Amino acid sequence: MKYGKNLVDIVARLGPTYSIRVIDGENVGYRDTGNGYEVEISGLDNNKVCLKAAVFVWRISPREIVRRRFELSSIREVLHAVRVIEELVPYPQALEEE
Repeated sequence: MKYGKNLVDIVARLGPTYSIRVIDGENVGYRDTGNGYEVEISGLDNNKVCLKAAVFVWRISPREIVRRRFELSSIREVLHAVRVIEELVPYPQALEEE
């Protein structure tokens, strides 16, 4: 299967803990944090210069989105959003926005 350049680029930059998965019929960047949460990076399976990406943190049980960032318009913004989440991974409660 061929993936969009933006998705391949992000997953490569984020390293081996991230992979490409199909979620709700869309190829997305994905990571299971190993502590009850998953990270999903959506809107990048394309070659567009102008992006409209989103990053979600899902609690696995009960299944619920606990953090989200929408309207990310550049690879740089997506990387920043994911790096902020990565800093919170060791602190599961901090992943959940208030």
